[in-house]
Amino acid sequence: MVKYESFVNEVKKQLEKRQRRALESASQFVLGETSLRCPIDTGNLKGSYHRQIDMSELVAYVGTNVEYAPYVEFGTGIFAENGQGRKSAWAYQDDVGNWRVTRGARPQPHLRPAFADNRDRIRMLIERELRG
Repeated sequence: MVKYESFVNEVKKQLEKRQRRALESASQFVLGETSLRCPIDTGNLKGSYHRQIDMSELVAYVGTNVEYAPYVEFGTGIFAENGQGRKSAWAYQDDVGNWRVTRGARPQPHLRPAFADNRDRIRMLIERELRG
């Protein structure tokens, strides 16, 4: 009589390992591209980007918790993407106490293009890791 031997658990472990490597590789690549493209003033924004992997959803996140990041990415005031910004000039007091007038800041996209411009490369990285 032939004895049945299951390798399902080993296959599942190997698949999960490859999926994790694929997400790590892709997210590390996007993180690097984001850092290369990120505009630098103080370096705070550039240094704040990080990645997180959620294996339960098979998703990798690249982002930052810096509160002004969306304003750099999408712009502000009259320059904001999709006309979402303020339509007139405004005044504010800078860190030194001087009053400034602005109409906003132009968008400096870096996170979105880091992903969008590299879709094929990201796909290749994922496929390579899944093949083992």
